[in-house]
Amino acid sequence: MSNGPAAFSALHQGCLLVALLPFDGRVLERGKCVLSDLAPSVFVVDDEPVIASTLAAILQGNGFSAKFFTCPLEALTAARSKAPDLLISDVAMPGISGVELAIQMRAQYPRCKILLFSGQAATFDLLEHARAQGHHFDLLLKPLPPTELLFEVGKMVNGTVVVHATNGGR
Repeated sequence: MSNGPAAFSALHQGCLLVALLPFDGRVLERGKCVLSDLAPSVFVVDDEPVIASTLAAILQGNGFSAKFFTCPLEALTAARSKAPDLLISDVAMPGISGVELAIQMRAQYPRCKILLFSGQAATFDLLEHARAQGHHFDLLLKPLPPTELLFEVGKMVNGTVVVHATNGGR
């Protein structure tokens, strides 16, 4: 349903916000995408409920259909009903790691994109082990500022990003 990119701009708190998004039928209302069935679906998985729920809320506030899980196995179960477009997962979690979750999601749902994040140095060993087995995943480091999260999610889901111009750029 794409008719090429759609551009819009808005003034928010003295800063010009310019976005170039693929037009996919979503209605723009006051510079925000209105949630619809076309909103990209994102699963956020972190064993720390505050982090998982906060990241999901940030995504929901920016036009994504986001659900959060504190248990990787619950995310796998939910994906059986409707697989997400993107999985964002912490790496170090009890039970199965985020790397193992990502491997299972990719095997079962090849169209699901994967973005991992972590604040622990031991994560790199898990990622190297996965790479040795032929699995390659992008990794973001905690703490994760909301702007960086949205930038990375935008790249993965849409292939485009939101560009912010500062006041000095007028």
